[in-house]
Amino acid sequence: MSKSDGDIFLELKEVPQYCTQVLGLNLSVDDLRDFASINLINIFCDDSKDYIMLNNIKQLEPTLRAFCIIKKKAFESGGLFRSDYFTRILLSNDSWIELGETAGKYSPVFYSAVYNLITRLNELERGKLIDPENAAYFPPTRIRTPYQQVIDFVNGQASRANMVSSLKSNEFANTAHYMGSKGQLAAFLVEGISSVLPEEGIVIDLMCGSGSATAAFSLFWKTYASDAQDFCRLLAAVQGGGYSVHKAERLLERILPMARKHASDLGGILETFISTEDKIFHGDIGPDLLDEYKTFVKTFPT
Repeated sequence: MSKSDGDIFLELKEVPQYCTQVLGLNLSVDDLRDFASINLINIFCDDSKDYIMLNNIKQLEPTLRAFCIIKKKAFESGGLFRSDYFTRILLSNDSWIELGETAGKYSPVFYSAVYNLITRLNELERGKLIDPENAAYFPPTRIRTPYQQVIDFVNGQASRANMVSSLKSNEFANTAHYMGSKGQLAAFLVEGISSVLPEEGIVIDLMCGSGSATAAFSLFWKTYASDAQDFCRLLAAVQGGGYSVHKAERLLERILPMARKHASDLGGILETFISTEDKIFHGDIGPDLLDEYKTFVKTFPT
C-alpha cells in the first residue's frame, strides 16, 4: 500500500502526520489505538504493518477534534478516559457519551450507532438548543447533549434497534441454526446500512441463509433475498413478507380441519399395512420373514 492522493488506506504511523497537516489535529499513534479499542477506528494489518482507512478518520473528525482540544486537561483530570479504557466518548465540545464502568461490554449495534451519530454531528448540532439532557442510549451508556436534533436522532436509532430486537421471526430462523445466523448482528447491520441507504433504497441479501437478516432489512427497505437452497429462500420470504403469528393462526384455522380429515382417511387406508409392518418388525428373523417383508414392500401403497 503506497501513499498517494487517492489513497484509501494510510499506514498507522503516518496517520498522525496526515491529521496534523490536513485536519490540524494533534493525534498520536497511541491516541488512534485508544479509539480502536472502542471500535470507532478500524486498524487493518497487511504485511506486518497496520493501516487505517482515511475516510474513517475524516468521518470521525468532530470527535477527534473535541478529543484534541481537551486532551491535555483530560489526561490530567482523568475525565476523558482512564489508563485502561475510555470512560466517555467526546462527540463534540458540547455533547458526549458516558460509557459507564462496564466499558467494552456493549451490544454490536452500539458501535455502528455511535459512528453514525458522529458523522451526522455537524448537521445535528445546528438545530434547536435545549437544557442539556442526560438521556439513555444503548445500555449501559448515556448521552449528554444540549441539541434537540441529537436527541431526536438517537431516539430514532433506539427505535430501529428495538424494532429489530422484537422480531419473532428470529426465533423461527433458529430452526435452521446449523446454517449460522446473523440474528444477533441484525440491529448492527440495519444501523450501518441506514447511514448510506435512504428509505426508498433496496437491499439485496445474497446467501440469505436462515433469513434473519432479511427479516430485519425488510422492516425498513424493500428487500430481495437470494440463496442456492430453496429452503433458505422460503425462510427468507416468510420472515420478510410480514408473516405474523396472527396470520399463521388464521392459516392454521383453514388447514387443520383438512389435515385432520386426511390423517383419519389415511389411517383407515393404512391400518392393515401398519399392523403387518408391526408384526414383521417384531417377528423372528429368518427366510420366511424376509419373504413377508418383500411382499409387504411390493404391496404397500405409494
